[in-house]
Amino acid sequence: MTQTILFPSFKNRILRLSGLKLGVSGSGERMPCCARVVYEYLGPQVDVLNALSLCGLYQQDSSAIDDSVRHSIHNDVGMYEWHFRARP
Repeated sequence: MTQTILFPSFKNRILRLSGLKLGVSGSGERMPCCARVVYEYLGPQVDVLNALSLCGLYQQDSSAIDDSVRHSIHNDVGMYEWHFRARP
C-alpha cells in the first residue's frame, strides 16, 4: 500500500505538483520508505498511449528528464533539511 501527498505551488496555473510517496517495501521486512515525486500536468486532452509509452525507469542523467525535475526528485537530505521533504 502506498500514499502520495502532493502540495500546490500556490500559482494560478499549476504545471507540476511535487510531493512525497510513502509506503512499505515489497520485501519480507516491510520497511517503511519514502521518495520524492513530481506530477506534471499533461494538458486538457491527453494522448494516453503516448503518455503511457513515456512511463518507465530512466537513468538519473537521462536527457529525457528536465533538470528542474531531476533536482525535485533527487532523494537526498540537504545540509539544513532536518526532515525528508518535498521540493518545489
